[in-house]
Amino acid sequence: IVLDDMLGGIGFDGSDGNAPTDITMASAAIISYASETWGTSDKGSYMAFYTSPTNRDNNVASTEVMRIEEDGNVGMGTSIPSTLLDIANSATTVYAAGTLNTGTRFNINNLATTDNNMTRLVFSTKDTNGSLQNVGGITAINTDHTGGSTSAHFAFQLKDAGTNGEVMRITSAGNVGIGSAIPMGILDLGVATGADLMLQRRDTSIVANDL
Repeated sequence: IVLDDMLGGIGFDGSDGNAPTDITMASAAIISYASETWGTSDKGSYMAFYTSPTNRDNNVASTEVMRIEEDGNVGMGTSIPSTLLDIANSATTVYAAGTLNTGTRFNINNLATTDNNMTRLVFSTKDTNGSLQNVGGITAINTDHTGGSTSAHFAFQLKDAGTNGEVMRITSAGNVGIGSAIPMGILDLGVATGADLMLQRRDTSIVANDL
């Protein structure tokens, strides 16, 4: 057994006039392949998942849509995932500020319609006690679910000394609040009493009349 040899699989198909002549020509399939040349101490493998798009002719190879590599990396749209989850797509759509429905995108959906509910992406790590801690998050606060006029704010949370807190918010109007959850203008800095607001140039060489 050498690299990419088929080890086995399951094909799913129906009565379409022709039985598939190969498992990769089934309408859908899950197939395991060797990820290396096998020996006494070598039996690496990966798993590939195949489907067929609408109107695919019978006895034509289905398309690989997902792969789980020998190291556990998962690829969707790519057969060479380089991280735990690698999602790839070829989209030529040019950016337009007024739409979120085109291009390569990753959707997280909250289907409830309660105002101010949320859709959240959370970042976690373990502490020295072995407990999983949520240390940061980006939250879309769904402020208005009215049909045709939905609105949302973005809130950014970080953990400091064991306590989670909001550090920045972007409202649906585009106002940015740092230290303020209700920014009153384009940029609202809610500086705490005694805190410093600093703008500093970090050049190693500053000469006369430099700003």
